[in-house]
Amino acid sequence: MSLRAAVAALVCLALLVLAARLIAGFHDGGLADLLTILAFAGGSIWCALAAWTAIPAAFLTIIAAFAAFADSQDEEEPRRRGGSVGAAAFFFLLAVGLIWLAFACANRTAEAAAPPPAAIVEPEPASEPEPEPPPPEDEPEPEPEPVAAPSPPAPTPEVFAAPVYWEYMYPLILDGDYRRSPSMITRLDRLFPLDDPDGETRALLCGKAWVAIAGAASQEGPRARNERRARLRAELALAAAGRWLDAHAAEDCPRPALVGLDLGQHAATVEAPRMDGTDTAWQRQILIVTRMAAAEEMTGADKALEEVRAFYDDPQGRAALLAGRVYSRPAHIFAPDAR
Repeated sequence: MSLRAAVAALVCLALLVLAARLIAGFHDGGLADLLTILAFAGGSIWCALAAWTAIPAAFLTIIAAFAAFADSQDEEEPRRRGGSVGAAAFFFLLAVGLIWLAFACANRTAEAAAPPPAAIVEPEPASEPEPEPPPPEDEPEPEPEPVAAPSPPAPTPEVFAAPVYWEYMYPLILDGDYRRSPSMITRLDRLFPLDDPDGETRALLCGKAWVAIAGAASQEGPRARNERRARLRAELALAAAGRWLDAHAAEDCPRPALVGLDLGQHAATVEAPRMDGTDTAWQRQILIVTRMAAAEEMTGADKALEEVRAFYDDPQGRAALLAGRVYSRPAHIFAPDAR
């Protein structure tokens, strides 16, 4: 075995790894996502088939490169070397193409499963007490005591299920923290678009006393990682809302108090979920609770936290928020940190 043959094989291996990293980055992922696809957990069976087929193609690339530069005493060595180099180039392009196909297939499968937008759900108001019966006719009717005008009731919190959901593997977690990716940023921009073409974000955030945004993880995967991911999703969505409010601070949009709702991991309610996570996407949907501000009302962070806790502790409010979802523990309610 000659040194140049070994160097050629190592160069091919490095080029294959570099190409795989570039393809993964282009599709908003990393090499860890390729392992997810190989494990039949990142898309359909065709995505995994493309990824598995890329492995022998890469192996043949390295063998052909090694053979092209191996020592030989054959007089026809230049002709055979040209054939081996051509074979190495062919298998290299085949392996790269199959890796590209696997990532494109996995992304297309995940994007096709977005749940339909949900409408605003309001808790039903409490029933009014029945009026007391009038006094008997033979008794003199007491004169009514003067009473102060009743204060208007506080606005009822409203629940909004956003038409945006987290992919089950995002945000990617490394050493307990998250990795920024174009896919994650795109989803947050879709949640609170800065240009706000339809005025939906303004209607959702402006004129409110407080806005609470929930983060949750679906039932797949290890509990510890999903607990961290649920908290990160709430924090990232709150930060996106804060950026939108900062960008529109000069307009008539007083800043509401922001509150986070960490719902944790969803209970295992779907039997044999799909490996691409499409049938559990509703468990990761972004849920938002808001309360309109009364005239001249300024709500501080402590009061907002208290009201959100009262809303969640009320069975009627919690049912309106979760809409049939069942999480493994009670929600953690928190004030956002600056990230």
